[in-house]
This record gives sequence, C-alpha cells and structure tokens, in this order.
Amino acid sequence: MSIPSTAIYFVGYEHLRSSLSSLIPEIPSSASALLAGGMARAASSTCIAPLELVRTRMQAVTASSSKAHPNPLAVLRNEILRDGLRVCWRGLGPTLWRDVPFSAIYWVGVEETRSLLLSSSSHDPASPPPLSVSFIAGALSGMVAATLTTPFDVAKTRLQVSTSRPTMVQVLRTIWHEEGLRGWMRGLGPRVVKVAPACAIMIGSYETGKNLFAS
Repeated sequence: MSIPSTAIYFVGYEHLRSSLSSLIPEIPSSASALLAGGMARAASSTCIAPLELVRTRMQAVTASSSKAHPNPLAVLRNEILRDGLRVCWRGLGPTLWRDVPFSAIYWVGVEETRSLLLSSSSHDPASPPPLSVSFIAGALSGMVAATLTTPFDVAKTRLQVSTSRPTMVQVLRTIWHEEGLRGWMRGLGPRVVKVAPACAIMIGSYETGKNLFAS
C-alpha cells in the first residue's frame, strides 16, 4: 500500500506543480506548492483507499482466530459483494480532512524553508539542495503541519470509534464545546515526535533518489 501511495503522491506533486506554473506563470511559488500538495494527497488517498480497506480487514483477523488468513483479493471481493463498490472508499472523507491540509501546509513549508536556507548560504542555485537542508526543511514543515492539523487527526480518531455516524464538522464542534482547545490538540506531542523525523526522512530520501536517478 505504501509503495503505490508514495509514488502517486510524489509524482503527482511534481507534475501538478510544474503544470500549475506552466498554466499560470504568475502564480506564486507558495501557492503552487499548496495546491499541488493538497491535490496530490487527495489523488493518492483516493487511489489507495481500497487497499486501506483490505489492510484494515486483514488486521482484524487475530492469530487465535479459527479462520484461515485471508487473501487480499478475496477480502476486497467479499467486501464489494456484500456492501457494493462504494465500500472501497468508506472512511475516505475523514482521511482527506486530515491529510489534504497537512500535505498542502507541508509542501509550502518545505519549499519556503528550503529557499530561505539556500539563500542564506553560498549554495549554487543550479545544484541540488544538500541533504541536510532537505532534512531540516522536512522536519520543520512536518512539525508545523502536524500541529495545525492535529484537530482533524483527533476528530478522525473519534469518528473511527463512534457507534453513530456524525460528520467531521459535528465531531470538531463537539470536542470544542466539551474540551476546548485542549481537546482539539490532544496527542500533539506524540504526533509531532512521530511526524517530524518521518517527514525529514521522506523528503531527504526523495531528493536523494531524484538526484541519483538524474545523474
């Protein structure tokens, strides 16, 4: 699931950002990064949603279960036969609420932070950015994006354990009324600790791979 998701995400971001710059030459760099990041994540999440469904169903089969370990294709087929094709994208809405703004904020942060770091050094603009710059930009941007989108992550978790089917807006409103800002930001520390290094490794690996294959 992670391999096609990452491929769609990064290729989509590069292609969309390039297309936006070509179609709208006057568009600011930060705006193209924001739009391309959000759209790339939306496309990636939508395409991978059926695999996410299969992963969730397969994880639900415990080692002590008397059932045989399910085949991924069989799991997907059974789900579609029982609930129809739309079951493949069940739960996509809350995921998009969290991941699309995260990616939009993240890529704006990466591009702007990287430009700022490179402009304050003697780096040759024609050369690829150093790995350390990508790591720093990725980590800082990940921290900011994780902080700003934590309310959506909290609400998504509440939706997953809810027996009713409230909307994301209803859950956010309920949390605010009952717990205030503290409720919205619950779990922020562990989320930032997880996301910051993950984003640094992600963008660092991406830039390294891109430079490797381009050489």
